[in-house]
Amino acid sequence: MNRLVRSLIVAALPLLPVGCSVSQEGGVPGTADSFKIKTRESVSIPQGDKAQFDVALNRSKAFKHDVAFEAQVEGGSKLRATIDPKTVKMSDKSSATITIEAPEGAPAGETHRVTVTARPLGEGSSAPATVDIKVQVTEK
Repeated sequence: MNRLVRSLIVAALPLLPVGCSVSQEGGVPGTADSFKIKTRESVSIPQGDKAQFDVALNRSKAFKHDVAFEAQVEGGSKLRATIDPKTVKMSDKSSATITIEAPEGAPAGETHRVTVTARPLGEGSSAPATVDIKVQVTEK
């Protein structure tokens, strides 16, 4: 019975409203040659499970660069984070998918930080954009 209740709660989590985290401007901030990235502000993941969601790339009118994405887990954390595709071409869709995994041995109750960085590719010096995602590991 207890297991059934936990399963129902975990199944309902995606239905709860989730806050968004929006980066500072990347590219050339304050101009039409800039961009921002946006994703979930936080997520709860049961031990041995994973969560997958989009990281949106919002381009200004003049921002015409490919963008390289990277996901980095804070030091000492047992979480794993990957992002696909690693490069979003100017002509491609405007998002990437991040997958965050909490292995079986991840301590329940701890909150971790995953940082997503988007770096413009090509000529010129352009600033990256970053967002942080808070990850809460829960009991399986």
